[in-house]
Amino acid sequence: MALRDREELVAQVVRADARDYMAEALRCYNADAFRACVVLSYIAVFDDLREKLVPLTKVNSTAKTIHQDIEKKAKDQEVFESDLANRLASTGLIDAGQKTKLDTIIQLRNKSAHPSRIHASAEQARFVFSDVIEHFLSKPTLQTMHAADAVLAALPQGNYFPSNQTERHSIGC
Repeated sequence: MALRDREELVAQVVRADARDYMAEALRCYNADAFRACVVLSYIAVFDDLREKLVPLTKVNSTAKTIHQDIEKKAKDQEVFESDLANRLASTGLIDAGQKTKLDTIIQLRNKSAHPSRIHASAEQARFVFSDVIEHFLSKPTLQTMHAADAVLAALPQGNYFPSNQTERHSIGC
């Protein structure tokens, strides 16, 4: 990936706070501070997931519970990232592929940030940097059908139309 490509990736980040983290992560990468790039990318993705959970708390009780539990852990400076990833995946707010990506990012961050004598390579830093942006930070919201499902469940007979006879709803063309 060329330098310009990484700069273009940063420009795709939706939230300003996350874009700031990723711009700093890119500066770290360019200075061969690959561990710092991994750690900043990790911080950005989990901060972003927490922020994207907030709007769902108004329409989804499960999201509200997750948000409250995670924010308590964050406030108490407890580790919450794996718990957040697991809960988002188990409720369908992220898909299985995103969960796998988060697990890999968590693993690489843990190896990079703790005294493990393992140094993140340029390739690992590029991987984390690009995956965080492509699969999370460039997305405006978490995926969810919870609000739509709640609306559909509240409708009589499971649909909007008073009849299931399609000829009564067709538009002449």
